[in-house]
Amino acid sequence: MDRVTVEYALEVAAESEATIISHGGSVLASLPFLDRAGIRPESDLIGRSLALNAIIDLNFNVPDVVVRRWLEQHGVATYLTDHEVSLLDRGPERINEQDRNNLAWSLDALWALMWAGNLFEHLDFTRPIPDEMYEMCPHVRDDDGPTKFADRMAIRSFDEIYRSLDLHYRLHWYAFQNQLRDERGTFDLSRFIERRRALEWLLSPGLTWGSVSMNT
Repeated sequence: MDRVTVEYALEVAAESEATIISHGGSVLASLPFLDRAGIRPESDLIGRSLALNAIIDLNFNVPDVVVRRWLEQHGVATYLTDHEVSLLDRGPERINEQDRNNLAWSLDALWALMWAGNLFEHLDFTRPIPDEMYEMCPHVRDDDGPTKFADRMAIRSFDEIYRSLDLHYRLHWYAFQNQLRDERGTFDLSRFIERRRALEWLLSPGLTWGSVSMNT
């Protein structure tokens, strides 16, 4: 599928809305449907997953020189964003609290990429990342190679990723409204934003990670 049709998009939107309502959320009927043009190659999925996995390790006291060496050794440094490169250039003593929060939230983006790569079956929006994620990822500190991702990932179909993206797009809208009332519960805004960001990037081949629109 190169482009979604209106009929397809409305069908997916209706399914997403029904799911949100069944979990006690609400929807905005006028929220537009998502028009997406394609899907990135599997190599981009693997490369970005490996780069994100490595840069997140700055939050786990892995030295920046170790992270940089790992990225260069495995040829995925080009998948870092400009901001992520700046984190490596700054050094650990100059990474501020907001940067560390962003790295922590990026775990959900990585989790969504891992789902898109078929490393596990369900991307359950009602649950946080499980503890077993750690064992599923390459450990930069231990000089693990990229095989945990590169040899096992097989990108899901456009339809699967589009349906998950549409659901997280609508969850994003509801969770934002919910946060304004300070009633997060099942609907965790930071979880939905980062998972949606990863899915949006996969279905926006012409955009960089940092330029993906997160509007609702």
